[in-house]
Amino acid sequence: MEKYDVYEWLNSTHRAFESLSSQELHILFAKSQDIWCVRKTAVLSQRLCLAKSTVNYHLRRLEALSNPLTTAIPCTPKIGLARYALYLEPLKPVDELLDTIGSKPFLQSLTASTDSHIVATFAVPTTQASWLFSFLDYLEINGAVRKPTAYLVDDTTPVFPDPKWYSAYLKTWKSGLDGFLEDVTKLEDWVRTRMDYSTVTIPDRLDLEIIQQLELNGRVSSMGIASKIGVTLSCASRRVSRVLEGGLIGRFTIRVLPFSLNQSDLFDTRILLVKNSHKEPLTKKISSHHFILSFCHGITTPLVIIRAQVPWWGRLHYLRLLERLVEAGLARSVKNECIIPSTIRNFTICPKFFVDNEWKTPDCVT
Repeated sequence: MEKYDVYEWLNSTHRAFESLSSQELHILFAKSQDIWCVRKTAVLSQRLCLAKSTVNYHLRRLEALSNPLTTAIPCTPKIGLARYALYLEPLKPVDELLDTIGSKPFLQSLTASTDSHIVATFAVPTTQASWLFSFLDYLEINGAVRKPTAYLVDDTTPVFPDPKWYSAYLKTWKSGLDGFLEDVTKLEDWVRTRMDYSTVTIPDRLDLEIIQQLELNGRVSSMGIASKIGVTLSCASRRVSRVLEGGLIGRFTIRVLPFSLNQSDLFDTRILLVKNSHKEPLTKKISSHHFILSFCHGITTPLVIIRAQVPWWGRLHYLRLLERLVEAGLARSVKNECIIPSTIRNFTICPKFFVDNEWKTPDCVT
């Protein structure tokens, strides 16, 4: 597993956030709302009523602050992958288990929490999900973990804070908390949202290699992609358009942290709801909060998993919000774990396991 100073990298993304002007905040916010804003400057300039030269200038500066700033999130259902969130209680040294899990293919993210739990996300071939469960059985049988918990979830939805809550000039946050606890109980007032998977594009190995490059850098040029995967520029340009128009990329995320790591906590929060119908409206409400970095939904369970960065001045409010969900009868239970930043690892999809237009898995999971 690749080792690097994650803590320093995360801190650098916060320093980048603090250096943003008000105009740049709005550019990033617009980029986070629209898939085309990442690749097409004309769309971004039109939406913000800014000259293309102005947008290009700021984008170049933003990329220099934190490179790569933008990364792609694949639409796993469209490329034949199923995403699982795993919660493991180690019975062996945490570092040893992190290395074991981190060496496996199809791993998307891996982190340890302060209570020694491990949170891992895998995107495995839908038709061969038994490969992942065989690996978990191996860990349990060999005394590496207690009985693991696995949830089938949808793709991560990143959240970029709305600039209306932040003053780039004063470097301070508006609270935005008035009435929040009261409003969160009025879930039926919120419109449900759904992802559209109607467009059908059958991916091949070349599509997956392009998706992998966009995961590493969402604004990499077609020329950069062509040189990386060994195709012509015209082929790369054509295939990038095919990947985007076919919906093989679900969305793009901006990799910056709104708050300093030295004055905040990173949380992984699991909310098991009473009603499955509450997932989308609850997420719509809670994701408008500037503490939330990303969220995903359970597919077969009434579950919402939130990744949040909570400044110390907002910790009591965040924990009270979670308690209120249970008190109001909206959630059966809430599990909140504080993540150790230095253990975070991120990986990409695995095109090498896509053979003859079919996903394969290793013969041996151990």
